[in-house]
Amino acid sequence: MQKGAFLIFFSIVLTVHLLVNFYIFIRGWQGLEAVKHYRIWYAVIFWLFGLSYVVGRVAGNTEETWFSKTLTIMGSYWFAMMLYFFLVVLIFDFARIANSVFHFFPEPGSVTYLKTKLLATLSISGVVLLVVIAGAINARIIRVTDLNLDIPKNGSKYKELNAVVVSDIHLGTLIRESHLQKIVHKINRLEPDIVLIPGDLTDEKIKPVRNRNLGPVLQQIRAKLGVYAITGNHEYIGGAEDAVRYFSRYGIKFIRDTSMLIDSSFYLVGREDRESTRFGGVKRQELEDVLTGIDDNKPIIMLDHQPWHLSEVGKTVVDVQFSGHTHHAQMWPLNYITTLMFGLSWGYQRIGNTHFYVTCGAGSWGPPVRTNSYPEIVHVKMHFTGDN
Repeated sequence: MQKGAFLIFFSIVLTVHLLVNFYIFIRGWQGLEAVKHYRIWYAVIFWLFGLSYVVGRVAGNTEETWFSKTLTIMGSYWFAMMLYFFLVVLIFDFARIANSVFHFFPEPGSVTYLKTKLLATLSISGVVLLVVIAGAINARIIRVTDLNLDIPKNGSKYKELNAVVVSDIHLGTLIRESHLQKIVHKINRLEPDIVLIPGDLTDEKIKPVRNRNLGPVLQQIRAKLGVYAITGNHEYIGGAEDAVRYFSRYGIKFIRDTSMLIDSSFYLVGREDRESTRFGGVKRQELEDVLTGIDDNKPIIMLDHQPWHLSEVGKTVVDVQFSGHTHHAQMWPLNYITTLMFGLSWGYQRIGNTHFYVTCGAGSWGPPVRTNSYPEIVHVKMHFTGDN
């Protein structure tokens, strides 16, 4: 992305962030009218969290320090709290509008009114805090999702392929060694033939991953046919070439707008991320060009990070596509937006000739909080039912 376009994008995001925080802040300030002497502490704590992510990212732009990391982590959790504070405050404002007609709230200015506002403010704060804590705990518990697929093609050496799909780990400032170790341990317990990573292995720049020496942890993955990955939008945001070079040193094989015949038995097709041009100046090839020369009598498994235009893929010779990217939005009710955008935001669907599975990811982006999904590793048994 060009510097000028980035600055415009950053300015818009920062402006929205500040406006939403100011809206929540004002409503909280009003809710503390009965205890005005605590308002100054409220203001200090609120803006400490409200500005922490921005300050942390700016402070850590050149060199990540304990100060920048702490602020970034604080701000990441605040994003989740901000969402739910915003939704609840918005509901209360609609209720205030309705109250002007139906008069179900206590009389403004009365002692009862002030106490009711204070009780509502404290109750909302408590509920939001509990929701975010529960979501943070949920985001650290990795589940295994089982998926069985029948593919009516000859798998040559394989009647059944035991695969693991793990996407959107987002290694970096928030997702560290402890979470990655859990992922690797669960993968190895499944004894996969092959491991597939449909993008966003890293969060942004590779530097935090390198500094934490996470490559050797990935190298502990055991799969007899290897570990294969594609680029996601976050590889390109942080520098795809640096990320690919780093992970390749630790046994991750990247497939970039090409196909590979694995063990003379099935094809693995990997797409560049659709944001490759915008963030990396790399033009993504057309699917028909990527599939040129493939023997479609053999099973064809494709990795494409973002699950756009699935009906078009369903008209091709691709048997299975694995995607990620959506995270199923991580937090309710944002999953309604990702479902509206992508159609398939999380889970399995058969469209045309192709089996699709969109995983909600094994890590998290932004807030390390999940209130409508959970981190998952997908354990896929592909049964090749053609004549062997």
